[in-house]
Amino acid sequence: MKNRIPENSHVIDMENASEMVESFAFSCGISCSLLAPDGATLLRQEPKGNLCEQCRMHMAGEQECAKLHQYGIHQSDRFGGRYIYLCAMGMAWTTSPILLGGQIMGALSAGPIMIMEIDDYIAGNPALQREMQIDEQERMNGILSRFPRRAPAELNYVSLQLLAAALYISDGSLDLARLREQEA
Repeated sequence: MKNRIPENSHVIDMENASEMVESFAFSCGISCSLLAPDGATLLRQEPKGNLCEQCRMHMAGEQECAKLHQYGIHQSDRFGGRYIYLCAMGMAWTTSPILLGGQIMGALSAGPIMIMEIDDYIAGNPALQREMQIDEQERMNGILSRFPRRAPAELNYVSLQLLAAALYISDGSLDLARLREQEA
């Protein structure tokens, strides 16, 4: 008699995922999201508020965040469970896939994370180099100072913690761990 896989075995346990998203966000102080495979946000925990939206209001143009995160999801699967990248606003993100039945059913994503000093960030961002009134500069500095900061070298540790949370949600944690070992 063959073992039958239950029909719902390829569905993310939302209660478990919600607990991991919240746990990661508050323990690391970095916003964490559960994403659908297409990059759409299913759950989000933001310990410091919606920083992306506040930052976007002061920058030119609308960002295509879902497409960027979708790309991050597939790259994290490709590179053994972790991928660190920058968004269009120059903030760091890390993503780890959630695998169920060998398929990417979603991902955990953490960010935005500032990896430089505020003055360097503003100097390197054309949208912020335009002439701003003093009150606009102060408001932008206030927003940017709320972003969680990590040195670039520390992003590796953040991505490892996110991977651990994604593995906890996934059913293929051993397969993903073995894949990571083979690539190392």
